[in-house]
Amino acid sequence: MKSVTNIKRLSRREVIFLLGGLTALAFLMLIFRIRLEGNFRYTFLVWNLFLAYVPIGFTLIYEHMRKNRLSKSVLLASWLLFFPNAPYILTDYIHLRHYFTVLDFAIISTYAILGLAAGFYSLRILCRDTQLLRRRWSIPLLFFLTSIGVYLGRFIRWNSWDIADHPLQILKDVFDLFAHPVQHSWSLVFIGLFSLVLVVSYKMFNVLVNQIHEE
Repeated sequence: MKSVTNIKRLSRREVIFLLGGLTALAFLMLIFRIRLEGNFRYTFLVWNLFLAYVPIGFTLIYEHMRKNRLSKSVLLASWLLFFPNAPYILTDYIHLRHYFTVLDFAIISTYAILGLAAGFYSLRILCRDTQLLRRRWSIPLLFFLTSIGVYLGRFIRWNSWDIADHPLQILKDVFDLFAHPVQHSWSLVFIGLFSLVLVVSYKMFNVLVNQIHEE
């Protein structure tokens, strides 16, 4: 049996191709469910996964941009707005409360893992190229802000692009969370626990990727 150190490590391109292959498998699982069940109940996962992959696109562009501080800042802000879409799919398990099957659980799990992996991989790339994200407090703070974004998307139904049309209302919703903690106690517990899940998951992700990925 080969040791981990003897296993061929994957390049950036190979990791992207692997992600693409697993995405194709996820699509096939959904098509199989449509044929089996005769309905399109979980087709929204395709859109959610697309949004989860958007941060990777931003990071790949960010890497190849010239050292223009303004352009990079705008791109980084755009990445931050869309990053919550990556772990957002974890909240799609809520749909199982109405109709649960093992196949549905497996499909949601596949899309959730892919979305989370895509987001974490984009963050890993940025951590290498962005000094701000290498500070000790930056990752916990990022995941806290991300959890707020997931909460806003799941329970208040805001989208990432709504910040362009309704910035004041979104800021008011966030302000209300912390201005009235007793009234929003459940929401704050959700945000805190989700932040913790993301921190632990990201640490596990880095351990795995360090074993298989060659920068």
